[in-house]
Amino acid sequence: MSFSIYLLHLVRLMQSFLRLHLTLHQTLMNLLLQTFERLQEANAFVREFTGRNIQRMKRRYDASVKPQTYSIGEKEAPGSVFEMAIVLDWPLYN
Repeated sequence: MSFSIYLLHLVRLMQSFLRLHLTLHQTLMNLLLQTFERLQEANAFVREFTGRNIQRMKRRYDASVKPQTYSIGEKEAPGSVFEMAIVLDWPLYN
């Protein structure tokens, strides 16, 4: 066989390799695009679900909280441990 036949064979091998490489590249790109689309769909679903869940939790909380009214000059009961410590004159730090 002459050198030109070897060269032709080598060119054909390179063409096959490039076709395979392009096919793999396209396959990987399609896989990445599909994965990205699935993640977007999952994110939209979770956001919708958690939004509904937050609304449900707020409705339940609002139903259980009783409104309070205060007269002018009346002090509100202390709400935090630090406020209680100040009112009761407890030492905050040892």
